[in-house]
Amino acid sequence: MRSSLLYIGLLALAACGGSDDPSGPPAPTSITLASGGSQTGQVGVALVQPVIVVVKAGGSPLPGVRVSFAVATGGGSISPTSVNTDATGNARANWILGGTLGEQTATATVGSLTPLTVPATASVGPPAILTPVAGITQFGVVGRPVNAKPKVQLSDGFGNPIPGLAILFEVTAGGGTITGANQVTNAAGQAELGSWTLGPQAGLNRVFISHGLNITTEVIAIGTPASLVSQGGNGQTVNAGTRAPVSPSVVALDGDGNPLANVDVTFTIESGGGQVTGATRRTDARGIAQVGTWILGVTPGENALRANAVGVPSTLFTAQGVPAVPANMAANSAPDAFGLVGNFMAVTPSVRVTDASGNPVAGAVVAFDVVSGGGTVASPPVRPLALSVLAGAEATSDFNGDASLGAWRLGPSTGTQTVSASMAGLPSLLFSATAQPIPPAEYDIEIRYVGNQPTEAQRAAFDLAVARWQEVILGDQSDELAQFPASSCFPALDEVIDDLIIYAELVPIDGAGNILGSAGPCLIRDAGPTAVGRMRFDTADLASLETDGQLDEVVLHEMGHVIGIGSLWGELGLATGLGGSDPFFTGSTARAAWRAVAAGLGYDGNIVPVENSGGSGTRDAHWRESLARNELMTGFLDDGANPLSAFTVGSLRDMGYVVNDAVADELELLPLLRAAPGAGFEIREVPLAGSILVIRRGRILRSFPRTRF
Repeated sequence: MRSSLLYIGLLALAACGGSDDPSGPPAPTSITLASGGSQTGQVGVALVQPVIVVVKAGGSPLPGVRVSFAVATGGGSISPTSVNTDATGNARANWILGGTLGEQTATATVGSLTPLTVPATASVGPPAILTPVAGITQFGVVGRPVNAKPKVQLSDGFGNPIPGLAILFEVTAGGGTITGANQVTNAAGQAELGSWTLGPQAGLNRVFISHGLNITTEVIAIGTPASLVSQGGNGQTVNAGTRAPVSPSVVALDGDGNPLANVDVTFTIESGGGQVTGATRRTDARGIAQVGTWILGVTPGENALRANAVGVPSTLFTAQGVPAVPANMAANSAPDAFGLVGNFMAVTPSVRVTDASGNPVAGAVVAFDVVSGGGTVASPPVRPLALSVLAGAEATSDFNGDASLGAWRLGPSTGTQTVSASMAGLPSLLFSATAQPIPPAEYDIEIRYVGNQPTEAQRAAFDLAVARWQEVILGDQSDELAQFPASSCFPALDEVIDDLIIYAELVPIDGAGNILGSAGPCLIRDAGPTAVGRMRFDTADLASLETDGQLDEVVLHEMGHVIGIGSLWGELGLATGLGGSDPFFTGSTARAAWRAVAAGLGYDGNIVPVENSGGSGTRDAHWRESLARNELMTGFLDDGANPLSAFTVGSLRDMGYVVNDAVADELELLPLLRAAPGAGFEIREVPLAGSILVIRRGRILRSFPRTRF
């Protein structure tokens, strides 16, 4: 039994590669190729025959010996990488060639013997890639051959060029023509199109290139004019700072001198300062593109404007800006108007300053002063941005020679009130307005509580808000028949509405300091003002606001949203840039009131600035806190007073209400703009459910989504 175990142990040692012990298994003495050498196959493809090597000791095959296979050159892979010889001394591996053409090698190694090198030859693989190598993207004159004829290379999956295969070229965009559409790849695997003449129109031309159905590519060329020629507006002499009387224009021509439509032309200021409007134009059917306006720089001297189109030399226009001498000043707005005493005029006096030839004069300073009626006037914002002292009301004429009074607030007396416009050396002009008495207040707001009834303090806050808004809004609104089923915003209605019904709901929502609630219109008249609205408050917030002494202002703020402040600006077309970095309110009365409040502050941004920060319940639906600061209708409640300003009241007139500006609160922006930003807490509001409905004579005309606040 012991001798049998010893024999089995010796066999195991032999299986592990042999032993130097003369009494053990023999050591390998050679490794030779049995089959699978010098094969030829495509790159990336397994050779048909496996590589088989035989390991011997002396002249006898040696089983159980470990053989290591590896790729030496050419890439690819071989497997297994390590295997024992079988009973006949053979070891085999499968070899996938790499991507290199020509000879590739693999090795088989046993112990300390010299590795055996096995050669193979790699041929090109199947077509896989079609790559443009010339004429990929270029510009060319319409109707003319391109400068670089398209050329492609056909390769296998490893980028090896494939000769002798068919390539097809065809026009797929632009309407051009080609020759030599059928080509065969050369020794380098490349095929070149015979010729390509672009189509007759400016813009994109495309050639599609293919080998078979699935191996494709394309090249493009942009058809351009042969030339861009000045059509008019060059060499003008213009008063400095004013608009050139003839806006420069160019005509785009093809290679035969014919006008070319649909060419994009960009006009840019080259020197002299100034500005352009309508800087990017497209040539019309006559081949002409004309800049919107060219306003020369304010400094006398040469100004230059360049017209550019892709792929063609640019065209330069020059104009000489000369000093202007004011000779005439004429009224540029209606001299007579009407307004309520103490109210801002929606349209302010404006004059046009011209020279002796009737050309506009820019930079002329016009002074506006109250002559009678006891009103007040204010300048537009002063440029550049700086704090300054307001001395009277001055306006500087623009590129059209126009100078407008920033704001005119009528005095307390009824009858004719006048403002003068004057400048040195010219006769003054008078503008008059008829100040009418404040009409009796006829606007009525009715609060209807839904569900939980308010506390005594909460009811008092609602009553104060109603009284304040009824003091501001005077005019009676049209009675509206409402016969509508219940919705998420209001209960079933069957009545005549005069003027505003507000449904107030006081419910727990999410605790103090989180969502305050929702407020906004439900039904609005076709002419604009709200007929039915809803206010929804978190009772926890109402309790904490009452404790902090801020309940009255918050209810007043939210009722303002129901009336339409912030909630209807977009629908009424009174705000622009909503959702962007600089939204602003465009109503003329609110803008005049802002100018009066901000006179002399040096703010030269767009007015009236709308909130551009905060959450979805704040931005786009309030005045901008960083500038209006503690005004009631910003999205933040500040410590202390939060006044209802004249520009908020003016915004209601822009929305279609009859209002009394004279009862607006005083708001001083100067110390606020000087102070560091420090807003109070954000009034967190969420939108009411459903859309806002537009009604007229008992019918729903349409609906629109509400502002998300």
